[in-house]
Amino acid sequence: MPAPTVPAPTATVTQVMVTNLVVTNMMPTKTTTPAGPKSIRNLAVTGLTIERPKGNKGSRLVYVTGIVKNNSNQQRFGVRVEIDLLDQAGTKVGMATDYTPIIEPRASWRLRALVLDNRTVGARLAAIKEEP
Repeated sequence: MPAPTVPAPTATVTQVMVTNLVVTNMMPTKTTTPAGPKSIRNLAVTGLTIERPKGNKGSRLVYVTGIVKNNSNQQRFGVRVEIDLLDQAGTKVGMATDYTPIIEPRASWRLRALVLDNRTVGARLAAIKEEP
């Protein structure tokens, strides 16, 4: 008995036009609020105090310390704090500065600025700046 013959395969090309395509991402996504423009008002400085470190025998180093809080949803870069140093009468006798390269969103930074005038008994915020 002769072997059956098999017809040669044929190819059919069909063109399909897609009019409405919906792609669904099955991965969970993080919902974020729009950041909005940066404002220096979102950086809050609190608790400025004069600190004389204990345990440093013979050291006369004095610092102004405080907390800078980033109240925004954005990283802050190149933050510089300028502090007026005050004498007993409340008169400005000098200035101290501190700098941090970055403050993360909703995070705090503990500033520590060296005081160079020994008449200093108080401090007040003079300016807070951020690199553009």
